[in-house]
Amino acid sequence: MLIGALILALLAFGNPEPVPIRFLFWTDEIALYKLLLSAVLFGIILAVLYIGHVRYLRRHLGDRFRR
Repeated sequence: MLIGALILALLAFGNPEPVPIRFLFWTDEIALYKLLLSAVLFGIILAVLYIGHVRYLRRHLGDRFRR
């Protein structure tokens, strides 16, 4: 995990150039390191939500499928 954080830091601080982002009718230029960090944080949040949902399903619905 520490190696992944180091690689992310190297990628983020090595790419300060702004990049164009086009999403439907919205266009903007954002620094690449901000885009990388926001994508990683969004992925972490989604992973935590997904893992929590799977644990909930296993705990509460697991008894029905074991019979």
